[in-house]
Amino acid sequence: MADRAEAVVADVVAAVDPSCGPSVVACAVERVFRQRPQRRELARLLESDPSLLTSGLPQVPRLVERLIRNLVEGGALSLVLPRCAACARQRPLTATSPEGRICGTCYNRSRTEDRRCVECGRRDFCGRDRQGRPRCRKHLPD
Repeated sequence: MADRAEAVVADVVAAVDPSCGPSVVACAVERVFRQRPQRRELARLLESDPSLLTSGLPQVPRLVERLIRNLVEGGALSLVLPRCAACARQRPLTATSPEGRICGTCYNRSRTEDRRCVECGRRDFCGRDRQGRPRCRKHLPD
C-alpha cells in the first residue's frame, strides 16, 4: 500500500467485511480515488465511523458510497449501499434534497413537480412570479 490512508481504509473495511482482503481494498481505493486528499478524507471518515459501510443511510458521504459501490461490484458481502432518501432504492445518489441525498430519477421528478404552473398545473414552465411560484406561458406574472 502506498500510504497510511490506504492502510486505514483497508483495515476498517476488512474489520467490517472479512471477504474483502487488504489487496482487494487497496486496488479499489487506487481505482476509485486518484488523488491523495480524497484517500485521506475517506480514511478519516471511515476511521471516525466504520458503520458508514453498513448503515445504508442516504446521509453516507459520496466518497464512502463510491468505495462501497466498487467493492460490492467486486463481490463484497457485508457492505450495504446507501438508499435514496425519496424512493429507498440503492442507486447512485447524485443530488440532494431536504430529505437527504437522492438518486437522479427522484431529483428529476422533484424538478418537474416544482415547475408546474400554480394557476393551471401545466408543465409549460416559463418563469416564476414574485413569490417564487412557477408560471406557464399562458399565466405569466403581471
